[in-house]
Amino acid sequence: MKTYSQKQYLLISIFLFALLISGCSKDSQEVATSKSAIYFDTPITITIYHDKDNLPPDNIFQDVFDLCSHYQNICDAHTATSELGMLNNRTLNYTTQEEIDMYLVSEELYDMVLAGINAHTNYSNQFDITIAPLISLWNFSERYNLPTAAQIPIPDKEDILETLVNVDSNNLILCHNEQNNEYFIGFSGNNPNIAIDLGGLAKGYVADKIKEHLLENDINSALIDLGGNIYALGTHLNGDDFTIGIKKPYSDTGEYSTTVNVTNKCVITSGIYERYFDNNGTKYHHILSPSTGYPASCDLLSVSIISDSSLQGDILSTTCLLIGKDLATELVEGLDNTSAIMITTDYEVITVS
Repeated sequence: MKTYSQKQYLLISIFLFALLISGCSKDSQEVATSKSAIYFDTPITITIYHDKDNLPPDNIFQDVFDLCSHYQNICDAHTATSELGMLNNRTLNYTTQEEIDMYLVSEELYDMVLAGINAHTNYSNQFDITIAPLISLWNFSERYNLPTAAQIPIPDKEDILETLVNVDSNNLILCHNEQNNEYFIGFSGNNPNIAIDLGGLAKGYVADKIKEHLLENDINSALIDLGGNIYALGTHLNGDDFTIGIKKPYSDTGEYSTTVNVTNKCVITSGIYERYFDNNGTKYHHILSPSTGYPASCDLLSVSIISDSSLQGDILSTTCLLIGKDLATELVEGLDNTSAIMITTDYEVITVS
């Protein structure tokens, strides 16, 4: 069994981002100041563009990384002490309403869960944040990071079917007490086996918060890169758009399939080539179908969403992979100010707007 680690992918992402930055300073007076840190198991890189006599505030980068730390402590499903970890383990404070235990959560966690439920309802039921038990069953993180990964068997069909019983966002119950401005999340029937994973939207949510913070601090030209999910804030100082490369799937050389020019837009890519392992000649990628319990059967290798909202882009990029080329095309065409670049299994590049 051959495994492809998240760390390898991160190194590739950093390399590609360095190439992007080196090629997009188009004004002799423009200076790019960049700093990076690791959050959400991915590199977070903030690059601010400014003239040589107007340096960004000293604290701006640390402020951004403090935001990342704050949200990681809220939505990391793999840490028992995060807010989401405690919600999944039912260790948060709760009140009982109509025989359902409703757990007191932060507004931020409530908003992320609500965004996931809305995507499940409005985009496709294939996007499902209650997929956490299935992710645990497949145990991708152990496969990628341990030398014994080859000894980990593929989950039994019976175990998958048993786990799928608990995967359905319709089993989540949300309540906002407007009088006390309190937010609650509960689980249908108090089912202890329902759990939430926000990996399909958390980085997009955080990127939007970082953008807001930069704007509040008069930063109007920047690239926000969360592990290859990029938001282009403003333009270069001379007014030129930012040029973002779309990685060619499975390329080890940093080759691009295409590029896109953007201003005040996100470019968020999901791909089945990013995290996968080989088992007896079969590739198993990490984007799991809530219908079958197995890696989604894809006619697409990657989907890049270009939109105003990183949260929307993050959700849509995963959703489009799950539903396939034809349904993804129909979905994107029905949305305002949104486009997609899809790369098929035949390496055809399809642009949808």
